Amino acid sequence: MMKIPIACAAGLAATISWGQVITNDLVFYLDANADTDGSDGWAFTQPAVPGGGGTLAVVVSNSVPTNLVETEGGRYYHTQGINECFAGPVPTAPVYSFSYEVWLRVNGPQYINEDNAVGGWRKNEDFAENFCNVSMVQGRVDEIDFDFRDFIEVRSTLNDRADLGFGDWNQVVFTYKDATDAITPDGVLSTYVNGQPLPVNVVSNLQQYHLGQGVAPDHSELNWAGAFVFNAATEANRNLNGDIAIIRLYDTDLTPAQVTQNFDAQKALYPFPPPPVPLVPTNIADVVEFQFATTNGVVYELERSADLTAASNTWESTDSFIRGDGSTMRMYDKTDTNNPGYNRVRIPAP
Repeated sequence: MMKIPIACAAGLAATISWGQVITNDLVFYLDANADTDGSDGWAFTQPAVPGGGGTLAVVVSNSVPTNLVETEGGRYYHTQGINECFAGPVPTAPVYSFSYEVWLRVNGPQYINEDNAVGGWRKNEDFAENFCNVSMVQGRVDEIDFDFRDFIEVRSTLNDRADLGFGDWNQVVFTYKDATDAITPDGVLSTYVNGQPLPVNVVSNLQQYHLGQGVAPDHSELNWAGAFVFNAATEANRNLNGDIAIIRLYDTDLTPAQVTQNFDAQKALYPFPPPPVPLVPTNIADVVEFQFATTNGVVYELERSADLTAASNTWESTDSFIRGDGSTMRMYDKTDTNNPGYNRVRIPAP
């Protein structure tokens, strides 16, 4: 089988090249690459909060996650025992529809037999008002779960989990959006893993109206956040047995393309396994393979030509189409008398 590098046809050369983290509506941002010394806490930024920013304090004195570095250059905080976590008040920001993104690696079972806390945010440290928590599930500590207090004070037991396993880096993004308002049960929670534009779970008809004092929409404020913990007062010993590199909280639901953009912006810093590659066809003996980067949602068409001379530069469709998902994808054409080797991939006119 021949493998031919693709020469981009007109239009294909404009394929998007991601390289920047989304900062619009970013109300809380922790990055172990930006603050490598946790002894005085973990510094955070708030690009979408005027004058926002600060440091999450070390919760238990002398119990500090260690900042380490991967061979690829990416940094992360690593825990070695109980009580190693950061938490504290942050400048106030509204959080209605949201996205919570975390880059983490689970290293093993929890230190104690409870939920393995990853992080979260709330209006204050107390459970009396709204809370949104992310943890590895008790008894299934390789599964990450989003947990919130909703309009009728029910903590979520939803099928919004993702199986991460042990020892691998993962980017996990939970997005939530109300279709109409916060009280109507029409919200949608989606779970994305490792930049893939298709969620691994989608839960609909949710009623995500945060409780608290005052009048809506104050119920949904961000005033307090944690990393490796979601309730510092009593649960510091339930911290994650693992590593966290990045946490981002947005006051909006990121699109699938934006989830991919954030992943692509920093994935080279960590030893992520390569994405799955489509299987090579086995039912044709001699094929030409085209491998190319795609943009999510864009349709591509494979064409062939028998003659590339100026007098007869005609292309015909192979009737082979593929919809891009943001990853590297492949298309194939059979080598025979009708295909002497002139092929191209193009974006057809709508």
